[in-house]
Amino acid sequence: MCLDVTHTDVIVAGAAGIQFQNPNDFEVQVGPTTPVEGLPLTLPANSSLVYFPTESFCYITVCPTVSPVDSVVINCPTAVLTDCDLLVDLTHNNPTSITVDYDILINGAAVSGASFSAPTTSNTIDICTALGITSGSGTADVSIRYFYDGDTTQVFQSENTCTVQYDIPLNKQAELAANPNRCGFGENAAGGTNLVEVSTPAEFFAAIQVDDNHVCLTEAMAGLNIPINSPISNFADRITIDGSRAPGVNFDGSGLANNQWIFRFFGDDIVLHNFSGNGSGSNNGSNISFINLYGKRVWVDKITATAFNDDFINILLDADEITVSRVKATNTSKSVFVFNPSFPSTRVTVHSSELAAISRNPYLSAGQLHSFNNWIHNNSDSGTRAGRTAVQSGLGGFTHTGTAEIISQENVFNNIQFQALVTTTDNAAAGGNEGFIESINDNLNGEPVSGNVTFVSAPSLFTPPDCDFIKPNSEVIAYVQANAGADQ
Repeated sequence: MCLDVTHTDVIVAGAAGIQFQNPNDFEVQVGPTTPVEGLPLTLPANSSLVYFPTESFCYITVCPTVSPVDSVVINCPTAVLTDCDLLVDLTHNNPTSITVDYDILINGAAVSGASFSAPTTSNTIDICTALGITSGSGTADVSIRYFYDGDTTQVFQSENTCTVQYDIPLNKQAELAANPNRCGFGENAAGGTNLVEVSTPAEFFAAIQVDDNHVCLTEAMAGLNIPINSPISNFADRITIDGSRAPGVNFDGSGLANNQWIFRFFGDDIVLHNFSGNGSGSNNGSNISFINLYGKRVWVDKITATAFNDDFINILLDADEITVSRVKATNTSKSVFVFNPSFPSTRVTVHSSELAAISRNPYLSAGQLHSFNNWIHNNSDSGTRAGRTAVQSGLGGFTHTGTAEIISQENVFNNIQFQALVTTTDNAAAGGNEGFIESINDNLNGEPVSGNVTFVSAPSLFTPPDCDFIKPNSEVIAYVQANAGADQ
């Protein structure tokens, strides 16, 4: 931007020369083509007067230099950035009457804009969004472009560029949201978005009762055994319980009475991730269950259950759109029981899990269930409960609406005492319903499982939602051993 001599708010022409009222680093050019000897001149910052021949007044043009003294400077952070919030401090020595409009640039791309007139200002920007990352390490260049008092004809760059070093650990909330194991019928389970970090059982029990909470158990709860002496019923919607930062946290149900449970969820959009629970075994009450689900759109992932003398997971009544993944059931009576006499459209996915319960690995009374990449083994017992089956479709003795259809795909069965897959045909006297199983590449003790099935339906019972990482059964045991169950 060049200022003509007639701009008297900046300069005044006098008999002896031009006096600058607002001193800055300016260049003075005299003459249309050939400057007077000794010109152009640069006005020092502490001077306000430059002399030159007065006969050249008609050719005077005054131009500010490219880097004015009052330029904006970034105060570069020196510490390694360990979260996504980058604080950008700016300084300039402009008079307070002058407004600086500016953009913050990350690696040359603008990520935010603002203005200020005070000598300093600060901005917090989300560097993760700017870089398109959720975690990782590296460097990023931070710079500023700016102009004065709304004059966009001359835009300046900051005199310095900051190179910011970042080392951002994996964001557990973002990781969970992007986890591919949520696939299947429960893939749309939203969970909570309001992150609440809890460090005590009391904080935990309060937080899970509030809609839309993503309840993160912190490191302070790692290895904690939490006694559950009365069952917990939860009616909130959009709840996440995430124990990934608290390895070894366990909910102890050994003090529960007969026919009680640890958790019962009535809400929709529930995500349960990475924690353990134990029942009473034979110490106190019978029929103790871990997790009872009544809502829609639920994802249960990386949960370990031991010593329950009833079901690890009950999917009941009108529950629907459920995915159970990477869970581990040991020394437990039953794994996953879907019991819905009057709601035949329940849809469930069970995958990548170690199911070593006596029975119900899983058991579907009505609806549709896709079971794949599970390791189902050692489900024998002594006494009157000996001879239970591994996977069962259909249920006798109860009046049900509709049929039960299971697609069993690329599962591995070891040491099954009775049968790997079994169906119940319609029995009017018992009030039961008809069950169907389609077995696709299942394996029993190294052999195809088809010869061990009571009834296998015609192919293509239903089309399950796509899970594009289904593994061949030869890889199942190693994968499940490495991934199923809560972190310890």
